[in-house]
Amino acid sequence: MTNDNEDNDINDIEEQEIIAEEEDAGALIHHLKEKLKTAQTERDEYLAGWQRAKADFINARREEDQSRHAFVKIAAQTILRDFLALADSFTQALQNLSAEEKSHIIPLYEQMVKLLGDHGVKEIETKNGDRFDPALHEALEGEGDVVEEVLQKGYILHERVLRPARVKVKLNNQ
Repeated sequence: MTNDNEDNDINDIEEQEIIAEEEDAGALIHHLKEKLKTAQTERDEYLAGWQRAKADFINARREEDQSRHAFVKIAAQTILRDFLALADSFTQALQNLSAEEKSHIIPLYEQMVKLLGDHGVKEIETKNGDRFDPALHEALEGEGDVVEEVLQKGYILHERVLRPARVKVKLNNQ
């Protein structure tokens, strides 16, 4: 019987060891599951932070591109306005030159007009008798709603008025 008691004692010890090992394994599994949850939470936080940073970077780049585009547009308008003053000077000079002198100046004037056109500058088509449009014209003389005389040409750059046509206006006498 001692053998049976010893066998039972050994079996009990082995069972207790197995139970202890299973409890230790269960605790270890529970601990590893908690660490995994923590790691997944951290991963999700880092991913969300990275995504926000990426979106912020993309937005900043887009804003910078828009600012740069606006700056270039304003700089181009300023330079083109300066060229308009030069075009006006050419126009005045051509009125006071002889035919031979004009033949030397006209190719330069045409080259400048072509250059302005290549950059999107177009003349505002205004002639005597046209209806006065405050969006396109600036009345320097007179009162009324009809263009009597164009005093200075106006220009448009990409559908926006670069310089309004300066005109003399009169009342429409129908």
